[in-house]
Amino acid sequence: MKKVLIVGAGKGGSALLKMFHETKLMDVVAIVDRNDDAPGMKIAREMGIQTSKRWCDVLTEDIDVVVNVAPIIVDGVLKSMQ
Repeated sequence: MKKVLIVGAGKGGSALLKMFHETKLMDVVAIVDRNDDAPGMKIAREMGIQTSKRWCDVLTEDIDVVVNVAPIIVDGVLKSMQ
């Protein structure tokens, strides 16, 4: 099973977290959001899944897939490339 990091714990990240957990399609090992009170962060803590405000704190070589549903992260990466 692929190990996943979800970036963004709002509506999209929460939906993915629940779907991956219920269907056992992927093993979500961590979820990240700047807002510690985001819905997906609360759900992840209840499931015993690692949470963080910074993706770089949880990204390891063991993670196979990073799913980004946080547009602000993309904007920051794009700006840093200019």
